[in-house]
Amino acid sequence: MVILNLIKNNLENVEKRRLPRFPFSSLVFKSQKKQLAYEVKDISNTGMQVAVKDGIIPFQTGDELQGELHWKTAITEVKGIVQWVKDSRMGVAFQSGDLSSFLSIENILPNLKPIHDDHFDVELPEDLKYWVMAEGPVEVFVWKQRDGDIGRFQIILFDRYLEWQAHKDLLTGRVLTKRSLDTPLLTEDEMVFGEDIERNEEVLSFARDLISQIPSQILSEGVQKFILKSISEE
Repeated sequence: MVILNLIKNNLENVEKRRLPRFPFSSLVFKSQKKQLAYEVKDISNTGMQVAVKDGIIPFQTGDELQGELHWKTAITEVKGIVQWVKDSRMGVAFQSGDLSSFLSIENILPNLKPIHDDHFDVELPEDLKYWVMAEGPVEVFVWKQRDGDIGRFQIILFDRYLEWQAHKDLLTGRVLTKRSLDTPLLTEDEMVFGEDIERNEEVLSFARDLISQIPSQILSEGVQKFILKSISEE
């Protein structure tokens, strides 16, 4: 992870970072009116960011849209309002649609991938030991220290995140923005994180439930226990 800058104010710490990006996703939004399929880059219960691989977005700010979210075998209908459009991406605020089941732990678990496994053929940063992801909504990063011990981990849960680092306090926060760095030499996302003034207990509770259910073949039992201990209630 490369920290690009750190801006402090009375409300929160804001950091812009670069994280590895997995080049393929099965989380897709299919627009009913324009009959197009979009890759979902970011999603929460309140909205999503989507992108087209080729061409431009055929919507404008303020347009209404509806369609289906597809995540392998899971499908749900949503309606929304376009909030912004930039090149091949747009942000959508949901107006209707219940995503509680679609974004549940039960649906996340079968979609998790251990990107750190060699068969995904993704080049990892040298200090990144584990990278588990569910294509946009959830990612787990575990970094190691020079001695091989865990030095830091971060869990991204939709538009929220939590982070632990050796000799520092556990923190939670919000994912403020996310964009791909599409250059021939980089496969990364540039993300802006805003730290909560007080830790969000709902985020910690969701993370504990998720981590405790990840199979050991995806995240080793030792790492799982370490994370759970680090984010357990004090």
